[in-house]
Parts: sequence; C-alpha cells; structure tokens
Amino acid sequence: YAFTMPETLTKEMINETYVLAEGCRHAGEIYDFVGRELAYKFFQPHFRVRARMIQLGCIQAKGALNYVQKKPIKPFAFDPDAWRVDQHTFVIDPVTADNLKENNQDFCNLLTSGRYIYADGHIVRNTPKYVYLENGERLLTDWANRHVDECCLRFIRKFVQKSTGKFVLNRIYYDADYISQTLFYLEDIMEVEKLDEIDARYKYSQEFPRSFREAVNKLRKKKGIKMDELAGLLQISLRSLTRWLDDPAKNGGIDFVVMLCLILQLPDWISTILLRRAHIQLDDDDRRHQALQYILRALSNDGIDAANKFLREKNLEILSLMT
Repeated sequence: YAFTMPETLTKEMINETYVLAEGCRHAGEIYDFVGRELAYKFFQPHFRVRARMIQLGCIQAKGALNYVQKKPIKPFAFDPDAWRVDQHTFVIDPVTADNLKENNQDFCNLLTSGRYIYADGHIVRNTPKYVYLENGERLLTDWANRHVDECCLRFIRKFVQKSTGKFVLNRIYYDADYISQTLFYLEDIMEVEKLDEIDARYKYSQEFPRSFREAVNKLRKKKGIKMDELAGLLQISLRSLTRWLDDPAKNGGIDFVVMLCLILQLPDWISTILLRRAHIQLDDDDRRHQALQYILRALSNDGIDAANKFLREKNLEILSLMT
C-alpha cells in the first residue's frame, strides 16, 4: 500500500477530494466518493484504496466501498467508538449469516424470532424505522444507514487456520505484519505441541511470566536484545532501566511500557498481557490512551518515531521518559 499509495501524497489527495464531495448524507458516502476518485487516479482496486484510507486514520472509510458477494452495498455511517476493534464488523454476507444461523443457537433464535432480518449486507432490527422493501430487496432506511451501530448486529471476525503454517487472520490492513509477529512467538509451541493458533496463544498466555521484570527479560531474549542495548534504545541509563523493571507503574509508567512494546515489536495481544503485568490499564475514555491503543494495534512494527509522529498529528503528548 505504501509503495502504490504514498502516505503524504495520499493524505493530500484524500483531503482535497473530501471537500469536493457534494450531496453526501454522511461520512460513509463521502469516503465512498473519495475512494472511487483515488482508485481511478491510482489505478488501484477499491478494496486497496479503502484499506489505505483506513490505514492512514480515516476510520469512517470502513463504511465505504464494501462489497458482498462481489456486489457493492450502500455506504453507511456509524459512531467511530463502535468500531475501535479491527476484528469488529457490521457487514456480513448471506452465506456467512446462514452458517452462523446453523451453528449458533442464539443467533438462530434472533433471526427465527423475526426481531432481526438481513438487509443489504447487515443484520438489522426488523422494524419499519430501520428496514424497508424496494423492488424485492431489503434495504436500510435513511436513519438506519446513518446509524448502523445503533440498529445492526456487530460481528467479530475470527482467525481461521487454513493449513499448517498458513493463517488467514482477516486483518483489515496489516495482515503480513500481524501474522509475522504472532508466529514469531508461537511457532515453537505450535510445532512441538501440534496446536492451532488459538490454543497456542492460550498456552503462551498461561505460561507468560507473572512478574514484569521476568516478562520483559523473556521477550527481549526472544528478540536477541541485551539489557544495555535495551537501555540505549530507550535512551535511559541501565540503572534506571533496572529500577523501572521492578516497579514500572511507579517509575516509567504507561509511556515506558508502550515504548518497550514498540521496541520489542510485540503483537497487540502480548502488549495487553505486558501492560497487565505492569499493573497498568489504558482508559477507553482518555483520548491519549485511545491513541496508544491504536499505536499498539496498528503501528506496533513501526517504532517509537512513527508512534510519536502519529501522536503529534493528533495534537497529543508524545512518548517520553523522565529519568
């Protein structure tokens, strides 16, 4: 994506095209217009342009350029807070919906009760306020189309093991990095104990050191980083690093742990465990904490400089350590 749609140029084109959108009812329709224009100018398919817009921070582009069974569905809008987790989706195809109905009793009960119904790529509450019939096709009403998070079911994309060593993780825009990071920590367990990725993650989590110091030592040794090298990367003294590992919440704090995660290039699920070992919890109601969650999820391979660049763009305090 970066080679075909460079960041600076693409952001400029998104901003320039965004203001040209006319007659759009909501952000989903605006990004649908923007995405189609960029697809034409970059000679790229819609799914790649959509993915690049999302990667560059345009979360509402998730409501644009969606296809179900190779046919486009109407662009839609949502409260961004309802789609913070990348595995979440409000879009589902009829085949997947039928499979879920057969294998999930709760979902089956919802549909057979008539309370919810399939309409234009969504499972929506079955009332005239949210869904109507046009030319034999069920569609979302104007209000529902602008508020899918309030009237449609949200689904979670699960990881699927296709064959040994090959995984489809359904990530929106960073599959390769995520797979590489995850398998780096799990491939030994998976190979020796013949476990799939889900069971291997569970076993890894259960065997993860209970103390923060031991956890960091385990992770840095896996990456081949010595203590003095780690201190140098953090730009602190070895003495400070040694002290902070004993009580990260009191000394280095959130920034210290996040910077460690970025240096070690941890997948987000290991970062979550490490924060827990540090007795630190990110607050969903804090804007900077939300940004840090995004960084650990989407920029975990890009390093501290990239994280700080993102924070500056959001007018937030950059990562720093006070020694």
